[in-house]
Amino acid sequence: MSTTIDRAILLGGQALANAYGRSGKKAKGGMHFSMHEEKTDHENVVEHSISWMNGKAKIRFKGTNGRINDHGVMVHDTAVSGN
Repeated sequence: MSTTIDRAILLGGQALANAYGRSGKKAKGGMHFSMHEEKTDHENVVEHSISWMNGKAKIRFKGTNGRINDHGVMVHDTAVSGN
């Protein structure tokens, strides 16, 4: 007899943080996205480069007892018999 186990992780609206950083110098705008274009190969080709800085992380809080808790997350496990 076999059992199939499946896990679903549901993230609520406050379970994920999206952060943006600066790429480039503040004097040039310093946004989280920038594009650069220049001619290369004796000005026969135009080269493009893109810089992009951001990241995602799941939000966690440390409780007063020292335990780290997830925020806005629910895990649902399902086990189904093969018969």
